Amino acid sequence: MASCLSETPPELRALLSDLYKDLRAKGLAPTELNQKMSKLTGMIIKESSANTCSVSDMNGSGSSTSYHSFFKHNHSKGIMSRSHKVDLALCGDLFAMKGVNITKQTNYGLAQISADRWVMNKRGGELLVNFKKELTRLTDKQLVERCHARTLFSDSMESLSNEASVWKKCNPGIGQQTEIKCLGKWLTLCPALNIEVALEQPLSYFETRSASSLCSDLYNKAEVEYLNQNLKDATNSDKQLAPPKLKCCDD
Repeated sequence: MASCLSETPPELRALLSDLYKDLRAKGLAPTELNQKMSKLTGMIIKESSANTCSVSDMNGSGSSTSYHSFFKHNHSKGIMSRSHKVDLALCGDLFAMKGVNITKQTNYGLAQISADRWVMNKRGGELLVNFKKELTRLTDKQLVERCHARTLFSDSMESLSNEASVWKKCNPGIGQQTEIKCLGKWLTLCPALNIEVALEQPLSYFETRSASSLCSDLYNKAEVEYLNQNLKDATNSDKQLAPPKLKCCDD
């Protein structure tokens, strides 16, 4: 039976654990979130092998190159339990692949999300529009942190920030290839966004919907960490609000 540790690289587990806590802070219920993220974890391994730079079209072109390039880059021979990271150069190579048909149904990133989600409000469109608004408020470094990019990328913060300063200015859409590629940049260079959009999709959207759930215990642990941090924050807040103790005056 597949296990979380044997089937997922540590970088993916770190990303998903942190993102679970982020989503809990937004009010998502723990039981449902655990179930959805466990299922999605299993599908991510089938969709992209945890390669956030993965690109493929509806005919599957690009999928094999994304797969082999990822494992060659990490010298891992496909052993998922080993450390796996990407870099901006690998993403650039995969974006420039020949033979991939760039349309609104081209798939990008960890969960292989297509650009047509942009126009589907209840299937990630509203989230993507809100993300566009976020871009105007975040500094380049804040954007890298919001995306949890450093967890999966080996590049320096400076390099990732410089790249963010470019792609945060692109114009998303599904009418032109440049617009589609803009969304592709969002969905690959911002792995957290890819996961958030994926969680809004019905299972029928994914060809890998029959994949077994993975890492439920990881999310149970993340829930404990989330609750403990909340308790710690509340305790510190109470201490700060408590009135100062008065010294008893001598007669």
